[in-house]
Amino acid sequence: MLVNVAADGRSMQIKTLAWEQTADAPIKAGQTVGLAEQVNQSFFKLFPNPASQNQPITFLFNGNVDKQISVFDVTGKLMFNQRTVLNSVTMPTNNWSKGVYLIEVVEQDKKWVEKLIIK
Repeated sequence: MLVNVAADGRSMQIKTLAWEQTADAPIKAGQTVGLAEQVNQSFFKLFPNPASQNQPITFLFNGNVDKQISVFDVTGKLMFNQRTVLNSVTMPTNNWSKGVYLIEVVEQDKKWVEKLIIK
């Protein structure tokens, strides 16, 4: 993504976006900008979270639909990957280090990302 920004001390103006045609719009100093928040209606529960080292993690899903579960450490290394239609999945965490992991669940055209902490 390429964004050219010019600042005059009081405002900034986005001039071009490489991937999307957007009208130039000034951004005032001190103004909060961002994407509209979508209400997180996650279709799964994850527990325990935080978890202890070597403690299995359980996922409970709302329904038996095809989904892909992927877990990444903070460096982006894939730690767990499973495709399932089950409404309950247990994930081993053997030999995982203490830290933060990102859990990505993809179902058709929807994606949820949750944080898992191993303490």
